[in-house]
Amino acid sequence: MPGGVCASTRLNKALGHPLYASRCEGARIIDVEGREYLDMSCGHGAALLGHGHPAIRQALVKAADMGLCCASDTRYHIELAEKLCALIPCAERVRFTNSGSEATLHALRLCRAATGRDLVIRFLGHFHGYHELTYIGGHPPADRLDSASDFLESPGIPQGMAQFIISLPFNDLDAVADALDRQGKEVAAVILEPVDFNSGGIPPLPGYLEGLRELTTQHGALLFFDEIQTSFK
Repeated sequence: MPGGVCASTRLNKALGHPLYASRCEGARIIDVEGREYLDMSCGHGAALLGHGHPAIRQALVKAADMGLCCASDTRYHIELAEKLCALIPCAERVRFTNSGSEATLHALRLCRAATGRDLVIRFLGHFHGYHELTYIGGHPPADRLDSASDFLESPGIPQGMAQFIISLPFNDLDAVADALDRQGKEVAAVILEPVDFNSGGIPPLPGYLEGLRELTTQHGALLFFDEIQTSFK
């Protein structure tokens, strides 16, 4: 594996080498050398109840005993979808995906299909997956912090994809208003992490999200909250 890891973000510069876990218990990760670490991010949100929680272990055993069928749905898909719709007032329907990247890819395609528009507004520092629709204009290198939104975050992404992204600073409602005044008729969606977890948990300023709701409604664009890291896991 390049760098000894499955994802480049797992290269730990502070340690000087990758962190290889041997087991996880509660809020702690134990590496292959027996050192313990406190998991402050709950496995990036995937272990909200802690590692090895009895209820999770019981559910995994139950699922394994049922037999893993990857080609059809089960009654548990229906039950979970109904529960999510009940918990989220604006959720009328639910689709499940295998990863966050797949979720944002399909959702952005749906936004473009529904509006008949191509442009997407996103924000510096936010993360929405590794596909070509979002891996543009999110994390500029230090020497390009004031650059326009045309930088690509990985080799292999066609330069032409940058024309569909407008990258703006987070918590700057005036910047969004200006962009929509200029190109609002072409903007399909405004996508963001309502709480910028990817940059360390930066909250929105008071009234910011409400302002986005008002602006997107005014210009006929969809407001897309990506809560993959901050909500249901």
